[in-house]
Amino acid sequence: MIQLNEIQKYCNGKNILLIGNGPINELPKTDIIVRINYGMMGGDTDIWINNLSQSEQKVTSLSTNQKYILRLNAERDGERLNRAFPENLKKQTYFWNSNEFNLMTKELDYERPLAGTISIYWLLNYTQPKSLTITGFNHFETKNVYAKTGLVKPHEIEKDKKYINSMVQQGKIKWI
Repeated sequence: MIQLNEIQKYCNGKNILLIGNGPINELPKTDIIVRINYGMMGGDTDIWINNLSQSEQKVTSLSTNQKYILRLNAERDGERLNRAFPENLKKQTYFWNSNEFNLMTKELDYERPLAGTISIYWLLNYTQPKSLTITGFNHFETKNVYAKTGLVKPHEIEKDKKYINSMVQQGKIKWI
C-alpha cells in the first residue's frame, strides 16, 4: 500500500487535471492526469481514483498504466475500501482513513457525496497542487458512463453542485 506522503510528494506543486465521467472536450496540457472510476477508459492516467464496487475482474480490466490508485470512498467505517478490490493492485494503492472520510461528510453536511466531490475535497485538503482543473463533471445531467441522465438516491446532487461551485467561486479549482 502507498502512504499519504508519497502521493503528496507526487502531487504537490503540480498542475492537476481531474477528469470525471461525463463528456469532455480537448484536454489542456497538465502535469498530472487524475481520472475517476470509469473515466479510466478514456486514455492517459497518472492517478486513478477508484471507488467502484464492481467485480475484481472488472476493476483489474480497467486498470492500465496508472502510477497510483486512490480508494477514497471510506463510508460505512471503511467497509467499502476493500470491496471487490484486487489484491494485486493494492501495492500501488492509497486507502483513505475512514475517520477522515467521516470528518469530510460532516464538514460537507452530506453523507453520500459523489466520487467527483470526494476527489476534489481530497485533492484540495490532502495535497497542495499548483492548480486543480476539473472537466467531465456533469452531475448526471447528460449522458455519462453510468447512466443516460439522472442519478437518484442515495446521492443529493444539489449538494455536490453547491460544493463544487463554491470551490470555483473561491478560486480553488477551475472548471472547463
